[in-house]
Amino acid sequence: MNSLRTSSRSRRHFLRAVLQSAALPLASSVSPAAVQPGTRVVVIGAGVSGLAAARELHAAGCRVTILEARKRLGGRVCTDRKQFGGLPVELGAQFIHGIRNGKGEVNPIYRIAQESGWKMKPFPEDSGETYRAGKPLSKAEDKALVDLLDEFETWLIDEFKDEHEDDISIPLERAIAANAKENELSSQELLDLRGIIASDIEEDLGGDARRLSVDGYDEDEEFAKGEDQCLIEGYDQLPALLAQGLDIRLGCIVSEIDYTKRQINIASSQGDFEAEHVVVSVPLGVLKAKSLTFTPELPDAKIKAISRMGMGVLDKVILQFPARFWPAGNWFLNLERTAPYGISFSSMEAAHLGSNILVFWHFGSHAIAHEAMPDAELIELVMGHVRQTFRDIDVPAPTATAITRWSEDPFSRGSYFYPQIGSPISDIKVLGEAVSDRLFFAGEATSKAYFGTVHGAYLSGLREAKKVIAASKD
Repeated sequence: MNSLRTSSRSRRHFLRAVLQSAALPLASSVSPAAVQPGTRVVVIGAGVSGLAAARELHAAGCRVTILEARKRLGGRVCTDRKQFGGLPVELGAQFIHGIRNGKGEVNPIYRIAQESGWKMKPFPEDSGETYRAGKPLSKAEDKALVDLLDEFETWLIDEFKDEHEDDISIPLERAIAANAKENELSSQELLDLRGIIASDIEEDLGGDARRLSVDGYDEDEEFAKGEDQCLIEGYDQLPALLAQGLDIRLGCIVSEIDYTKRQINIASSQGDFEAEHVVVSVPLGVLKAKSLTFTPELPDAKIKAISRMGMGVLDKVILQFPARFWPAGNWFLNLERTAPYGISFSSMEAAHLGSNILVFWHFGSHAIAHEAMPDAELIELVMGHVRQTFRDIDVPAPTATAITRWSEDPFSRGSYFYPQIGSPISDIKVLGEAVSDRLFFAGEATSKAYFGTVHGAYLSGLREAKKVIAASKD
């Protein structure tokens, strides 16, 4: 049993809104000529949200052009097909997170995969093993760890949050200390709690407990029914499908959006473009970095929301070995006595039997510090964690590796949004609000219900397309 993913309240692992269009994955909800003839729309970004918006707008009769800074589609959906002998390995979004929500609505990404006939395989969260200092926990110890987390989250949501209602200044770290004091946790119990929180909450959201907001950390929703799914032949099938038939300019870096006049001018590395409407679907990290200039400046409320919102980092170091040496299972957690207190690995054997690939997950400030390290130094650090976790095994050297550095990527500046102290959850709505009915904002960071997920990004694109269509009729 793997306590890493057994909490009834856990949400997702990587790269969550409730919309009526959730049941309409690829079939457009609008008919051609639903907009003024010749309406021009420029979409900034060919990630899932931008592609979803563009596809819907194209179906409605808009003249849509997508400007994408990268020389590939997908944004934070990124499948590597070179480093591991042609095997599709995910550098970004890893899973389809769940199948149905409490209302019976189907995860739109799962529906698309089903209708497209893509091969999927479940990735159960409760498969694997937990270690303490390299020794596997007994069944009783494992259950105690799961109970510790469940009791903490129940207390946090039902008592602590109620007591500190709408206080956006309290970090998760303070709640952990308060819980330990109230329940008189032993030093070992506190360390264990920190370790499971690291893997189940901090890693999940891509942020440190000292920065995660108690007020907002659990305010999302999920498609909780049904296990996470792996796309066996690669997540990049999704952006490739959404992009079919669309006008996409790759390697086109946008520097300024001037919406002073009725005709919006978009300055880019491939020249200027004009449109009546623009959909901005770049990641929150790009907006925070001020890589895009808006003329006039965005409304003050939106600027403040962008500055307050957190951009999490969840990175991977992917290691392929000559043979599998770890036990059967999907997830492995090694509890440690120092920060980050929990070291997580996942195996790719469930999706790719015989691949001998182990994925090391690191998050927040730890990931950012690791990104600054040379490849060889980082791989040696990770191999130290591998040897510590599986200490009774003669661990071989990896035969192939891949390293992600999402914080350093100029076109993402992080992995996804997380609720940061000082930022009310309402900032998500403010970020997604249109400006003058001509400038629209999509992306997972604009999805209050499903932030940090591919389905959240997709649904936000459909949402903004509907807004553009409505605005074009005025």
